[in-house]
Amino acid sequence: MARPCLSTARPARVPAPAEPLLRWFPQYPDLAADTQRSRLTVEHALTMSLGLEWREDLPCNSPANAEIAMELAPDRYRYILERPILEPPGARWTYCGGATALLGGLIAGGTGRSLPQYGQAVLFAPLGIGSFEWMTGADAVASAASGLRLTPRDLARIGELVLAEGTWDGQQNVPADWIRTMLQPRLQTSWEAE
Repeated sequence: MARPCLSTARPARVPAPAEPLLRWFPQYPDLAADTQRSRLTVEHALTMSLGLEWREDLPCNSPANAEIAMELAPDRYRYILERPILEPPGARWTYCGGATALLGGLIAGGTGRSLPQYGQAVLFAPLGIGSFEWMTGADAVASAASGLRLTPRDLARIGELVLAEGTWDGQQNVPADWIRTMLQPRLQTSWEAE
């Protein structure tokens, strides 16, 4: 399983939202050479507006479900990044567990820790969350898209942290500016009634 190879050109742990996404996945020079894919940014992953073909509205036991196919793929990051391009990035929000997986890869690559290790150190321990489960794929990589299991009370702690603009028990655990930016609407969404 290939991990993102974060460049040493930046001292930050993870790239800024405006950074080209494929720059942080240098193991795929063939994908980076595609002019359409080279327009993808970290922000497109953060806003789930990559413009790639991605369907998770299919049954969870179907390999046609993109998230299931991603978990079964020998290289999850290549699977995501080589999906057919349907529209320009940033044009439309489409729920995409692959975007979350890319972000998880950036975090793990940038911090040098697995998502469970990093989450425990910087979020769960400070919030008093002592027990959690983080499922992994066949490649032993934590599933950023749907692998985290928390109790309802512990999930509520994260909600309280967001409501308090990143402050918990008098400590600033998440930058308030990041929380405010995260909560700003970016794209129109449309939810069909079932």
